[in-house]
Amino acid sequence: MKNTSKNIIEQAILIFNTNGIASSSTRLIARELDVSDGNLRYHFKTKEILVVEILKNMQKELAVLKASFSEIESAPNKLFFKDFFTKSYYIIYKYRCIYLDQVWLYQHMPNYTIKFKDYVNSWRSDFLITFNAMCDAGILSNKYSKSHYNLLFEQLYMYSDSWIFYYQQSPDKTIEDYVNICMSILIPYWNNTNT
Repeated sequence: MKNTSKNIIEQAILIFNTNGIASSSTRLIARELDVSDGNLRYHFKTKEILVVEILKNMQKELAVLKASFSEIESAPNKLFFKDFFTKSYYIIYKYRCIYLDQVWLYQHMPNYTIKFKDYVNSWRSDFLITFNAMCDAGILSNKYSKSHYNLLFEQLYMYSDSWIFYYQQSPDKTIEDYVNICMSILIPYWNNTNT
């Protein structure tokens, strides 16, 4: 039964990434898997439940990456963040349907919206703790107030949620190009003495 659910999720990600979540039905996913719609609905009663499960899978992959923040004191440098954002952006690309259909998801899937907001708040908390520790350690500049770092998180969050749209429209750009743009948001906050 776990394999069936896993197969459904994997096929749904492929279809949602290609067609969009709003434009894809569970019947299409079932047809592509060569299973009945009833069988698919046995595992995921609604499309929203399936999308929430996809979000949870993405969160699990990002949680492994987020655990690296515990290493921040041993590796508090720009390369650490560049590597972190690069890995994050590849995960976001894998689950790009979530970001490309964000407005539709917020309008039509209330349970998803709650889960996504919880996810963002968790990231906000972890980033602010990290930024505060980096300020206290002299890695990030102390010339900005602690509340200013909340605005920095918002900038990074908004950019990280939207770069995927531009990437889809610009085949000449790489994910690394967008990571460099993200880093350009963070770098001005760095103390010049730290690399």
